[in-house]
Formats: sequence, structure tokens, C-alpha cells
Amino acid sequence: MLTKLHHIVIVLCCMGICLGSCGKDDDDSFDFEDEPQTGASQQIMVVFAPDELSGKGYAERLLTAAYQLKDSVISRDSLDVDFISSPNLETTAMNIEGWAEDTMNAIYDNAYNRRLLVLAEPFLVPMLANAKQYLRPTDEVLVLKTTDEDLRQADDTLHLDMGNRLHAMSISAAEVTRSWLDYRRWRLKVTGDEYAYSPKIILLRSYSDTVYHYCDSIYETLIEEGLTNDSIDKISITSTPESLYYLLTDINSSLIELSYFVAQLTQMQYSLSGERQFAIIDLGMGNAAFKYHLMNSQNQEIIDVAMVNGDEQLGINCLYDVALQRWATRWLRQQPCTMPPMEWHGYWDGCCPDSYAPYIKYLLP
Repeated sequence: MLTKLHHIVIVLCCMGICLGSCGKDDDDSFDFEDEPQTGASQQIMVVFAPDELSGKGYAERLLTAAYQLKDSVISRDSLDVDFISSPNLETTAMNIEGWAEDTMNAIYDNAYNRRLLVLAEPFLVPMLANAKQYLRPTDEVLVLKTTDEDLRQADDTLHLDMGNRLHAMSISAAEVTRSWLDYRRWRLKVTGDEYAYSPKIILLRSYSDTVYHYCDSIYETLIEEGLTNDSIDKISITSTPESLYYLLTDINSSLIELSYFVAQLTQMQYSLSGERQFAIIDLGMGNAAFKYHLMNSQNQEIIDVAMVNGDEQLGINCLYDVALQRWATRWLRQQPCTMPPMEWHGYWDGCCPDSYAPYIKYLLP
């Protein structure tokens, strides 16, 4: 009897020790989970034009690149990425100002040490005027599709006083534009007199280049290659980005719908003349509507199109997603406010591949 009691006491003691150990482990685990955690210390905020993310292409690739950067080894634990895509210019400006004022990580409630605001369109720069009062010495802005000269003028006009915290980046499409002209000459050569081509080239864009400064070198290259102003039929939907969005509001339409209507008018204008036409189309997300119009009619027999940033096999594609990843990777590694005021990319570094070159070098003497 004593022996059994002795055994029971030993077993109970062992169970007490085990339970005590488990309880200690649970307490340690609980304490560990309750330890305060710190969120990312750096943030990249990408701002798109109103409804720019509604169509595939430039904006979608840019956003994908930003999130790929977040998932990269260098920044996985130190970088947050977010974006602003609002329905109109007014709410876009309000969201930029709200971002500038709120420097806190929304999840962990710690302040970001560094922030980068990426403006996908240069016409968003004036929105910095109301946000500048909240920007800190470690907050920087990168503007795509513009030049440092344009930014300096905007900085002076808007009294931003951002100095070396304001950066510009553009991609030159000069090389692929030259190849497209070679492609055009080859097309004229192989078709002979069977088809009548208009002597003019359509350059269809969203805004007038007398107001909006396009920094892709397309028009300048056309002139350098011997075309005259009279031989380039420059067409724009509106004069400024502001007037475009006001127009869309007035007619209760989207850019996709408006671009489809413009495609119909463009096709109609040149089909009535009985001439085929070479065209460079740069309507942003509206390119998708123009492409859809060509796919659903006989218009491809009338208009030979090169899309700008339309992700076409043959076209003029400026890979801002690639350029942004490279730029932002260096930004993460360097000290604040040490990135260059201007950075150019193009064919030479793979940011504007020449899709016509593989064909032209075999077809033209």
C-alpha cells in the first residue's frame, strides 16, 4: 500500500513539474506575442491619373513593378507600397495632400523615416502645391515622363522649394521611332502602287503638344529623320489634361468610350479619302479602345498603327516599370536626397526595346 502511494506521489510530482514547464512556455510565448512590433520604415506611394488603372498597359505594369520591388529581398522587411487612383482630379489632389500630412504606418502606428511619392503623370505636379507644407526633409518626389528642366520651372512657378528632393525620369523612344520609319519605308516598297498611302503620318495623342510637353522624343525624331511639320498630321483630343477630364464629366463618358469614338472618326476621315494611313497612337488607357476598334472592323486595312505603350508586339513601348524598379532600388540603398535630378532611359538600357529591328534588318538593304 505504501509502495503504491509512493508511486502515486512521484507521478503527481512529475505531472506538476510538466504542467509548470508548459505553463512557463505558454507565458513566454504570450509575452513574445505581446512584444511591440515595428512596421516598415520606408514607403513608396504611386499616384495615377484619374481612372488610369481602369485599362491594362502603362499604369498596370507600373503598379506591378512597385509591388515586385516590395517583395524583393532588399526591401521585404523595410518597405511599404501603396497607390492612389481616384475618380477625378479634385479627389486625387486631396488624397496626395492627405498622404503628405499622414506620415504614420497605418498598421503598426510608427512614423516612416523616408517616403517616396511617384507621380505617374507630369500634369499631377501642381497638386504638390497644397501638399508641400507637410513634406519632411526626407520625403522625395519622382515624376515620370518629364524632364528636370520642366520640373525646375514648375518648382519656381509653384514655389515648391523642394530642391534636391524633386526628381524626373523619362524614356526616349527615338531609336524605335527610327526603326518604325524604316518599317514604313519597307511597307511602301513591298506594296508598290497597288495601295495608295497618304503622304502624311497621323500622330494622335490625348493632349496638344503646344501645352503638354511630351518627353519621349517621338515627334523630334520624326523631324530629324526628314519629315516636315506639314507631313505630320498632329491630332489631339483636348488641349490639356484638365480640359479632358472636364469634358469626360460633361458628356458623362469614360476615356475608353471617348477613345473608341475618336478611333471611329479617325478611320472615317481617311477611309473616305481612299488612302491608307500610317499612324502613331498615344491615348494612354484609351489605346485599348482604339485597338478594339481595329480588331472589329476592316480598319486595319486602312490604318497601319504603332501603339505607344500599348503592349503590342509591334509598337513603341516605353518600359517605365523596368525603369522605376531600377531607380527605386538605388533610392532604397542611398542616403536621402542623393538621387540625380534627371535620369534618362531608352533603347540602350532595355527600357524601350526596338520591336521592329528583327524584321527590318532582313527586309531593307
